[in-house]
Amino acid sequence: MRILVMVNNFPWPQSIDGTFNLLHLRALRELGHEICVLRWAPWAPPLRKQWKRYRSIPDAYEYDGFRVRTLRVLIGPANLAIGSIRRQRQGAIAREIAAFTPDVVQVHGLIPAGVMALDSPVPYVLTGHGTETYKTPFLRDSLRALSHEIVTRAAFCVGVSDFVAGKLRMLGARDPRVIFNGADEDIFFPRDRVAARLELGLHPNRPTVMYAGHMLAQKGMAELQAAALALREMQPQFIFAGGNAMQPEIERTLRAAKIDALFPGVVGHEKLATLYAAADVVTLPSYAEGLPLLVCEAMCSGRAVVATNVGGIPEIVRDGETGYLIPPRDADALTDRLRRVLAGQPIRERFERAAYTFAREHLTWRVNARAYDEIYRDIVAGRYGNDGSSSALPALSTSA
Repeated sequence: MRILVMVNNFPWPQSIDGTFNLLHLRALRELGHEICVLRWAPWAPPLRKQWKRYRSIPDAYEYDGFRVRTLRVLIGPANLAIGSIRRQRQGAIAREIAAFTPDVVQVHGLIPAGVMALDSPVPYVLTGHGTETYKTPFLRDSLRALSHEIVTRAAFCVGVSDFVAGKLRMLGARDPRVIFNGADEDIFFPRDRVAARLELGLHPNRPTVMYAGHMLAQKGMAELQAAALALREMQPQFIFAGGNAMQPEIERTLRAAKIDALFPGVVGHEKLATLYAAADVVTLPSYAEGLPLLVCEAMCSGRAVVATNVGGIPEIVRDGETGYLIPPRDADALTDRLRRVLAGQPIRERFERAAYTFAREHLTWRVNARAYDEIYRDIVAGRYGNDGSSSALPALSTSA
């Protein structure tokens, strides 16, 4: 089957941004599908750092065997006039569809990737992931109207969690399916904890807490920093993979408190797997999430998780079974649950076994791909549509 994939982000030679889309497509390719990727990027003069980053995305490139085309569009701040993407690149999108002749179009990300699919003569599947689905459409009436059109024209809608699927229902989707994100089980699996710590230069026997991702306030970094200070008597060591605005502050605070911490920066998946393996517990004290890959990968790695009870996280982290759930912005609760896992080996080992079992059944990219494959086959066979009808409808004028 030929699948044209429209995405908000995808890796390019200078960035691993959008790796989750790449991993999903690899699993689909294993099933025999032929895939072409169409991504968008904002047009911007190379004056600021972020604008230079956008300009570094090639117009056409190949990544891991996938052919990728970049459509550059002019949009305003705060997604003003995002619907104009449709008018700006309508001809280019039509040419890509005509050249590739897909059987189905897969859209990853409601806003703005979904705008690219609105005039597609080929049925499209829309997948809602994160803030582009549960937050952006509800910022303004115009964005909600545009999102409603994208959702209701889709042949099928998918949410990466029931939380996200619920937002799609609010926007007009009928019976969206939940397909969890995943992890690559060939990379993320239980490994020897002591060997991983020695490889990383960590103490082999001290309690170890890991976080991976952007170090931003909304990811709960203030609460995690407070928990680290409150756990000092346990002599823990921390791993902070990733980076961003709060990293220098966290490094200074922990150094001043004589708390050992490793900051490996942004790492590839093999190194990331070693970081998970070194941990006693992986934590995500975020304020909002769709279905974070950090949790999927940690569970596939057979590690206990302490995370906030937000978004789709409670759908995979079962409180007291595969980890602990805490309220967001609650440093005391975070400290207490981390302490319980670090101090209680029977608890930790029980969580690890249950997390790994659940992950292998529900949270791998191969499980994810098989679910999408079923949808695509239904579409090609004519069994599709939120209301049982085709998504190839006449184009309407839309602006936001």
